[in-house]
Parts: sequence; structure tokens; C-alpha cells
Amino acid sequence: ADEDGARGVDEGPSDLPNVPCRIFLPVVPAARVIGKGGASIRAIREQSGANVRVLQKELPQEMQRREDRVAVLTGEPYAVQEAIAAVLERVFDRSGLPDT
Repeated sequence: ADEDGARGVDEGPSDLPNVPCRIFLPVVPAARVIGKGGASIRAIREQSGANVRVLQKELPQEMQRREDRVAVLTGEPYAVQEAIAAVLERVFDRSGLPDT
């Protein structure tokens, strides 16, 4: 892409490197990302085309003791970008919570 964000004729999504994204999430927002029965994380995967996982047991013991989870997003750059937006949308979703 040039400075204006326009893409040249020869440029395609495959020209960008696949870079995994890791997001540290507190337990409650991580649960929102996963959703009841995994429904939310499945929707994120289908919507974005990215591979999205929330790690807990795969983490080293030190990390498992913390109150954080790690979301790992991989795939094509645009798919990962879509997945990041969907994860953050759920992390900051205040619906169903009392106003403070």
C-alpha cells in the first residue's frame, strides 16, 4: 500500500506477513470472548476467518496462576485484524452489566 492506503495492482493480501497477535485478557472479559458453550469464539472465527484461541492450560504454571488469559489470533493479516476488532468489541461490551 502506498502512503494514501491505495494498493498497487501487484499487491495482494499475500504480500503482508502473517503475524500472530496475543492479547492478555482478565478472566471475565476472556469468558465473554469465549461465550456460552464457545458460541462467541466460534462466531469470531467464522466472521473473521482467523484462528482464535484462548489459552489457559497450555500456559506455563506461572501464567496459569495469574488472573489473566491469553488470546492468540493467527491467520491472514486482514482476518487477524477483523478478529482483533471482534475480540475487543466483546471485551468492552457493557450490555447486561449494571451502570456504575
